[in-house]
Amino acid sequence: MKSRSVLVVDDKEEILMTVKTLLIELGHRPITFSDPIKALANFVKKGQHNSYPDLVISDYEMPGITGDVLVWGVKKFTNGEVGAILMSGLYPPADASDRAAFTRSNADAFLSKPLSLEDIKKAIQKVFPELTTVG
Repeated sequence: MKSRSVLVVDDKEEILMTVKTLLIELGHRPITFSDPIKALANFVKKGQHNSYPDLVISDYEMPGITGDVLVWGVKKFTNGEVGAILMSGLYPPADASDRAAFTRSNADAFLSKPLSLEDIKKAIQKVFPELTTVG
């Protein structure tokens, strides 16, 4: 099975490094951004060269733009062809506005923080069912 290129966006450096390490351990190729606006600009730029990542994993609560907006944009730009996982310490969301935002994002899967290797593996398998193992 092929490894996937994964754009990871979180405004907290320690979360970025954790997710990056776990993705590398699973055999994937992470690209990290702590600024969601720069991440979205990079995503659009890569799309102009037909080199979108296979998957985007984004935090929900970030300054600039929230993860649900970023994921929605990714899905819209690619007609849903790029997988997207939304992660949050608020998942499952308790209040109605957060639930609505998660639904509107059209994310393929959700991750609850703190996360583990198994959590990320299961979320990626939900997006790419053909990936039971990478290698």
